[in-house]
Amino acid sequence: MTLWFHLLAARSVLRRQPRAVVRMTLTSMVATLWCLVGGIWAVASWRETQAMASETLMELYVPSDAGSDAVSGLVQTLRAMPSIGSVRVIDGDRILRTFQKDVGIDATLTDMLQPPTVVQCAMNPAFVTMQHMTSTSDACKAAFPLLTGVHWSQEYVYAIERRRADILVMGSVAAALSAIMFLLAILYAFRAELHRAEPDLNVGVLLGASSSFVAMPHVLVSSVAGALGLGLAAGVLALAWSQMTAHASWLSAVRPHEVIIMGALLAVAGLIVCWWQSVSTVSRRTRAKRG
Repeated sequence: MTLWFHLLAARSVLRRQPRAVVRMTLTSMVATLWCLVGGIWAVASWRETQAMASETLMELYVPSDAGSDAVSGLVQTLRAMPSIGSVRVIDGDRILRTFQKDVGIDATLTDMLQPPTVVQCAMNPAFVTMQHMTSTSDACKAAFPLLTGVHWSQEYVYAIERRRADILVMGSVAAALSAIMFLLAILYAFRAELHRAEPDLNVGVLLGASSSFVAMPHVLVSSVAGALGLGLAAGVLALAWSQMTAHASWLSAVRPHEVIIMGALLAVAGLIVCWWQSVSTVSRRTRAKRG
């Protein structure tokens, strides 16, 4: 019976204040769309950076006169290191053939060359930082004195490290500001509907109903407006997704279920704001009437 009464009251509010409901819906749509696009950008940018980090290589040069046992032992040790994801061995003969093909030198001259064996290590993304790369490089030099050199691109690793820091700092600031803007937009848009519904609130207060009972129809109306806004934002995003990924392919790293989770979090936050605002408004009316 109580639910039926609340539904009738909410339907009455929808009929009497369609413009306020439309404003709440549009506000909810714009605020939700802003937050979803920001969240997608942050997740996609982070994953693109991690993909770049997974392509980082550290090359170890083994002299040509080193035996196969030395190379094998080196490879086994490297594969056991947590900072290294995979290991690839490029022997001197393969390097020589590639050099001969690319440069086009005479085959007789290649007999004079003795290229080293190159051990390429693909790094784990979590260890692609200046500190970890330097420590790994120093550890390899200390553990394997036979190496003639260890090479990795310091400029590339530094760029990845700076990119991560930028995403963490700017993403955190943008997320906090977006959340505040979302809550403020919902708060002020839904407060206008409550202000227009003041006569209804006064009637409920005079009848002695509880704050939750009086506020429930307006919570339902606000929830409907918020759900419509969320649905419209999701629809706009779905329609524009193919164009967005066509111009920025890295956005496709975000999965649909992750966008759904973002929308669900926004829906929960909006519902809490609606409930708190409605109940607190009715409570103030009740205290004012009793005073």
